[in-house]
Amino acid sequence: MKTDTKHSEKAYLYSGSLAEFVSNPSDLTFNYFQNWFTGQKSVGLAMKLVGLPFKPSKISLLQLHDREVLMDLKAEELTLYKNTVFQYRMPENVNEVPQLELRWQKCLNPANWPATFRIIWAQGKWIGQPDSTVTFAKTLVDEIPSKKAILTEKTQQNRRQIIEETLETQVVPVVLAIGLLAEFYQQLLVRSSQAAEIQKYCDNKISKNDWFFKSISEQYLVKSGALQLSDFIKLYGLRADTDYELTCPRWYEIPDVIQQRIAQSQPLASAAESLAEKSDKLPTDLQKSADTFCELQLLRSEAKRKMLVWMDVLRTELVHTKVIEQFSKPRNSETKIRSTTEKANQGKGIAVSPGITAGKALHITTNEQEIPDNTIGIFTNASPQFSTQFPKCSGLIFLKGGQTSHGAIVAREFKIPAIISASAVTLGNGQAVELNGTTGEWHSI
Repeated sequence: MKTDTKHSEKAYLYSGSLAEFVSNPSDLTFNYFQNWFTGQKSVGLAMKLVGLPFKPSKISLLQLHDREVLMDLKAEELTLYKNTVFQYRMPENVNEVPQLELRWQKCLNPANWPATFRIIWAQGKWIGQPDSTVTFAKTLVDEIPSKKAILTEKTQQNRRQIIEETLETQVVPVVLAIGLLAEFYQQLLVRSSQAAEIQKYCDNKISKNDWFFKSISEQYLVKSGALQLSDFIKLYGLRADTDYELTCPRWYEIPDVIQQRIAQSQPLASAAESLAEKSDKLPTDLQKSADTFCELQLLRSEAKRKMLVWMDVLRTELVHTKVIEQFSKPRNSETKIRSTTEKANQGKGIAVSPGITAGKALHITTNEQEIPDNTIGIFTNASPQFSTQFPKCSGLIFLKGGQTSHGAIVAREFKIPAIISASAVTLGNGQAVELNGTTGEWHSI
């Protein structure tokens, strides 16, 4: 990796999978997440749920760098791997998540052995008992309390405190715990020689049932008149343009805006139709692991949906007590684009969705932004934040994300060539570009 000043500032920071939670947050929202992401709070509770060792540190795993939420590698090592034989290695490609490596120097210290054995034992159990792992994850999701079970008439005086404690101790830890399990199985699958086929299979199963994906794919029903907007809002109104941002209005609060967006959107293909041609079978030796990963991903999505319920409860309370008025609305994404004299000519990232396409680059930062035909949309991340904009583009470039990010799945389902490439931030709006979703390359034309 480069060693310039800018990189040195971020040498121990990386995006991880946090973009799916909050991007460019208000101070109010970031304060909550920063508090939850410590070994003493939600992260520690998540590790305890899945039987992994941790240090109950007060240091947050999150930092805010140029309004971007990033994971602090040093804090993560201290919290999760201090007394183990593992240590992180920063990847050459900034799009990739840092990988854990076994360090022989740490093996020489017997004090590092117990925690290491606990990790190996837990992960061996996940591999050897996939059905039990899924059942366990389902139990965790089912045990996330409903607001009716927590918020009674007796809780009116300390309502905000109870909401915050519920999120910190009973909701966020479950989302993180199931995320750990799902990502563990994902890492197993990507190492397979049939990774591409597994990916198609998993996309098929996940997109058919994932609540977040359906909240986008089913908008075509509203546009065609097959589904009333009011019914759509009942199903998906908890979502927001930035789902976990407390200062961002929920869709149920802005139905007129949502209706206008759907009316102005390009026709979206039915997810069921686009999936009909795909295989529902894999070789026997891969089927079980793939099915386990899919089940965990869907449970993760359900846990996130329940988290949205509680974030909405917290948002309502903060609005009622006028706390939100003290904080500014979330800032618009400040994507840094080079001037026309500094345009980059080419780059390479991670292939996400196959195919070759060309068009004019456009950094897309709002859901109201008009997208001309033949646009190569450049997005800060592959989270659901701009899902309504993805299908309008002829090609997609995510500055960060992963193969199982929401945007990556949308791209594959709608057969839009897509890549993940941080270097594409240098593309100027209007610059002609060709991208190859099979090789991960892009170049100006």
